Amino acid sequence: MKVGVNYPWKNYGWDFGEGPWGVRRAWEPTLVDELRALKGIGVHAVRWFILGDGIAYGTGASAPAEDRDRLWQGHPQWRFIPPDRAGTKPIVDDFRALLACFREANDDGGAVIQLLPVVADFPLFFPGNAESGPFAKPERQGEGPAAGFVKNGRGDIPIDPQKTARYIDHLLAPLVAAAYEPEHRRLIHSIDIINEPEWCTDDGRKGPMRTVPQAAMMSFLRACADVVRECFVPTVGFAEVETFAKWDVRSLGLGLWQYHYYAKPDVIGPASDFATRTILGEFATTTGAPADAAKRALSGLWRQPGDITWPELGGTWGDQRVAARLALLASKGYSECFAWSIHATDKATRWDDAARDDIARFTSGK
Repeated sequence: MKVGVNYPWKNYGWDFGEGPWGVRRAWEPTLVDELRALKGIGVHAVRWFILGDGIAYGTGASAPAEDRDRLWQGHPQWRFIPPDRAGTKPIVDDFRALLACFREANDDGGAVIQLLPVVADFPLFFPGNAESGPFAKPERQGEGPAAGFVKNGRGDIPIDPQKTARYIDHLLAPLVAAAYEPEHRRLIHSIDIINEPEWCTDDGRKGPMRTVPQAAMMSFLRACADVVRECFVPTVGFAEVETFAKWDVRSLGLGLWQYHYYAKPDVIGPASDFATRTILGEFATTTGAPADAAKRALSGLWRQPGDITWPELGGTWGDQRVAARLALLASKGYSECFAWSIHATDKATRWDDAARDDIARFTSGK
């Protein structure tokens, strides 16, 4: 089984394009060395978010605007016209710079470390400036986006077919074209259309963040997959394995199925269960359990909110090392998995010597 990692950003939402905080391309000075170090422990691919919540995609006069005359789930809707190619050029230029770093990291003639770009993340379609999840603000807590920058608010893209077409023509297609240039093709693992679309989709589970009707989301995914498929394998990073059946994922024409595992369900199904080759695009490198998890376990409360110990590995008292998780996934027949993560600062990330050593031993077969 091959092991990849989620980078997945240095600055969530503005790794590509002009952002509201910090320096542009904050990843660039150190990335080649980072990639070579990952190659050294046997990592074969890196999963990396491009747009994130979209704060650098459509800025200034092109940023999303609140429409208080139209409501969704009791909240104002947001209007957004995807920018043209001039407006997306900074993002595409920075993506080319990323590809150049991967090219340089692979100039030693050894095994190639590939890029799995994730074009969008589910908060892209949340209501504008929604404060949700670990990506709400930069490190300076309480500081909102600068004038002309709007987080989220781009739900028009999958809902309006004309805006879907603009998104594809002026952003997705140029990204695919840049990746397909002869010097870059071997660097691309596959292209992930969107990360965890379930959380912004009204698939029967109502809520103000679920701004996209399921039928519209499915049409959007199909349209994007059709474009990606001309050059690369399209995939979608689904949050839950149950989505494969609930959403009829087979109809999307994805060449690679992907889901993320954070200790639910209790049993990981074998890879042979699925109609198309399937990988784990995310799994935690830490247990994420509350500090007093052992005490709670003694009282019989084995599963607590935030507990991401794997039940199949014995829960709180089992072997929850990255090595054990990799071994279990390999025994289930998975061909690839991607650890979460290198740079995210959340309870699912523990990127330390122990995690790196576990991956190195696994990939080397020791």
